[in-house]
Amino acid sequence: MNQENKKLVIFDFNGVLNRGDLKETVITLSSEYLLAVVSSSPDKYIINYLEGEEMEKYFNEIFGSDVHKSKVVKINKILEKYKVSPKDTVFITDSLYDILDGNSCGVKSIGVTWGLHDKKELYKGNPIVTIDNSKDLLSAIQNVLK
Repeated sequence: MNQENKKLVIFDFNGVLNRGDLKETVITLSSEYLLAVVSSSPDKYIINYLEGEEMEKYFNEIFGSDVHKSKVVKINKILEKYKVSPKDTVFITDSLYDILDGNSCGVKSIGVTWGLHDKKELYKGNPIVTIDNSKDLLSAIQNVLK
């Protein structure tokens, strides 16, 4: 990964990453981008899942509810820690509220419809793109961060 021009992909956990079919996408992304999880779930729950799926080694950071309640605080901590610009960051989420949190941090969001909210609800937060199929996630992220 080019440290000069770091780019960051942040995943929500519940309804997004724990969907069960994103392992290959995560592996591919990890060779090109910093990866993080920002979630309302306890850290241990996220780590246990990632270890069970043999994906924990692909993530640079996991910020669950043990770190802070606010996703805005967690996103900003990751941006600061890794010195990544918000414009070089994308947040993958299934929630309008998460998109709004991403907006407050200046990061782009990709809404996914296989979790909490449907496309109509996600659009209220103005995500950069919304996708219905996890197989489209890799190309969506690459297009947003090019």
